[in-house]
Amino acid sequence: MKEEKVLKKYSRLNIEEKAPRIVKHTILGLYKYAKTFGLMTAQNPMGIKANARENNEAQKEFWGLLKRGGYHFIKVVGQYGNVENPVLILNIPRKELIKFGDMFNQESVIFGTIEDYRKVTFEYWGRAGEGKPLKLLDLHDKVDVLNNPKDFYTRIKNWKFSIPFSIFQEAMIKWYDASIGKLSESGKEKALDLIEEIVEHDEGYTETHFYKKRLELNSLIEREV
Repeated sequence: MKEEKVLKKYSRLNIEEKAPRIVKHTILGLYKYAKTFGLMTAQNPMGIKANARENNEAQKEFWGLLKRGGYHFIKVVGQYGNVENPVLILNIPRKELIKFGDMFNQESVIFGTIEDYRKVTFEYWGRAGEGKPLKLLDLHDKVDVLNNPKDFYTRIKNWKFSIPFSIFQEAMIKWYDASIGKLSESGKEKALDLIEEIVEHDEGYTETHFYKKRLELNSLIEREV
């Protein structure tokens, strides 16, 4: 009996140690045991902050359904306006992810397909309002690996990433607008130039270029505000 408990504990710790690597490799298209994945939470229906009790009950119900369905899922942290606790679900069919999104009245879910080595397609499914169906609103094949963002990212341990869907870019602009009002005149001018370059997203530049520009903008705001 004692040996069995030790083995269970070792197995649990082994999975926890591997979790960050599995998440990272899945998002980057490197994990050979994942062909699809989903990212969603059961918390804060329709993006409206719920109380801790309601969020905890919804999460427990959601995790229970995933366990009964035999899904391998990993808990991560999301910062998209509200702090939430989504999960990365491996090898979930698109229709199942959408079903869960509807069940827990989520404003959006993210579905990913690993097309090939290092080639991943990310789908943003969102709804226009309460009671509306989840619809495919955006597609992207890039992921930003972030250093020190303030919002709009997913994290496991110290590894942070964001998928640059247009809706996230729009939300970031609103956040920047609110922050820019506190800048000096020269700071405002510099920040607006950076935002214009980021949003226009000239295809002549690499994703690394725009990543550096976002870091420069964040640094400017943090320094002056």
